[in-house]
Amino acid sequence: MIKETLSRVMFLPGNQSESGHGKSTRKNKVPKITVFALSALGLLTGYQTLAMSLVETAEVKLWQNGANHSLHCKVQTSHLIQLSSLSRAKLNWVLPAGSRVEQGQLIARQDGYFLEREIEQLEIDLASASAEFAYADKEFRRLDALEKQLVSPSTLNELQRRLELARLSKAGLANQLKEANYRYRQLEHFAPQNGQLLALQAQPGQYLNVGDNITRLQPAANKELVCELPLSRFRENQSLEQVAFSLSPGHELTLLRTSDSVDSTSQTLTLYLKGEDEIQEHLLPGERLQVNVSYRHADLSLLPLDALELTREGTFAWYLEPNNKVKKTPVKVVASQKDYFVVKSVLQNGDRVVTLGKQGLAEAQQVQVNTNGSRESE
Repeated sequence: MIKETLSRVMFLPGNQSESGHGKSTRKNKVPKITVFALSALGLLTGYQTLAMSLVETAEVKLWQNGANHSLHCKVQTSHLIQLSSLSRAKLNWVLPAGSRVEQGQLIARQDGYFLEREIEQLEIDLASASAEFAYADKEFRRLDALEKQLVSPSTLNELQRRLELARLSKAGLANQLKEANYRYRQLEHFAPQNGQLLALQAQPGQYLNVGDNITRLQPAANKELVCELPLSRFRENQSLEQVAFSLSPGHELTLLRTSDSVDSTSQTLTLYLKGEDEIQEHLLPGERLQVNVSYRHADLSLLPLDALELTREGTFAWYLEPNNKVKKTPVKVVASQKDYFVVKSVLQNGDRVVTLGKQGLAEAQQVQVNTNGSRESE
């Protein structure tokens, strides 16, 4: 209608004759026609502006902190040190359970009377075997030096056999004596490292056999955080290479190892983490903690809540192209923050997305940006 009106106005005659008092006069009507034409042009321009969607936008920011969530973890030591008896001997003394010990400190002592007697007897037997070996060696050398017709081959063979047996007997007794001395030194049990003694497994006065347990030492070092990672979280990334673990800002943890199987009941993987030395000192075995997990990916973006649109086809945002045309861009929500979503998409840092005015938008539609309403993600 506006275009038709403008067309009719533009073809009106520019001059018009009027009669008055017998004289012919000419009035110029151009100014009125021009004003009317400009008004019609203004209406047309306003109509086209109203037909273009007015939107507000926000700037996409790279989410440097990653997608965060927490894990429930328990502190434990990687292993316990078992102290056991290496000899058949009575336990004379042992530190009580709960005692804190330092490396090299005496923990338990066993009675050495019978082992001392065993060592003395082995020394006597070894001396006898040594004398026998010396005699056999001397006799063999003496007869072997005689003329061959004076000594039969069988006699020499017998002497050689006795010499070899004497040598083996001496060597066997020497090994037994070495072992007995080693076990004697192990009657006193010293702490291999700093730690704390757990419940006693033997009491003073108890006669112990070889291999009987005395007590266990829980090392002060080698503490680990054992955490359960839900399988669903693991599936989102299929890798833990870009994951950062921390107890608090500035207190990073290191991933030591991961279980290769999933718990059938809880459907979780077990992660083993370790902190720096200053963290290790304050951890108590058995303590339960929450560990912060951050997935660092370059394709994670921070978008306002009103930048997302949910449909049956999925979740997407309207990306504003440089020519002010909009493009429907799929996104995947990874985590939520206050007033924002952390999403995984092709959106880059600095891109702009529509926040208000999304209703009724179509692919490649030209829009007008309300610069006063546009904002940037914090």
